[in-house]
Amino acid sequence: MNSLDLEPKKTALREGDLQLNLLAENLRAVLFKTAPDGSIVYVNRKGIECTGRTLEDLQQKGWIDLIHPDDFEETSRHWNRLLTESVGYDTVNRLMCADGQYRWFHTSVAACHDDTGKTIAFHGIMFETTAQKAAELAL
Repeated sequence: MNSLDLEPKKTALREGDLQLNLLAENLRAVLFKTAPDGSIVYVNRKGIECTGRTLEDLQQKGWIDLIHPDDFEETSRHWNRLLTESVGYDTVNRLMCADGQYRWFHTSVAACHDDTGKTIAFHGIMFETTAQKAAELAL
């Protein structure tokens, strides 16, 4: 196979990468990726806007201090189990946003494994659910 045969495949891969990046950066949800030790590798634009922290800030400080005190214990329990057992989780908790207000988020995190079963990363998505939670609490 010569290099001319590979060009369409390379172009398709570049286009796929571009579409995935556009999706991740324009989605109305916080997307993040961590290394197996829990250190932040990636946060999309929505996560940066929501927290008011740069990726570098999040990599240094994390966002543990942004979790509402009443939700801290449960959230920490989920996170520690994720790191030690690679057990994904779904939870709803409050996170302080850039404007200083706590907002409710439904967070789902999953472990990603290589072909041998070794955990290579964790991927998460956070949807803001403040309006739904307010309606639920009003009932």
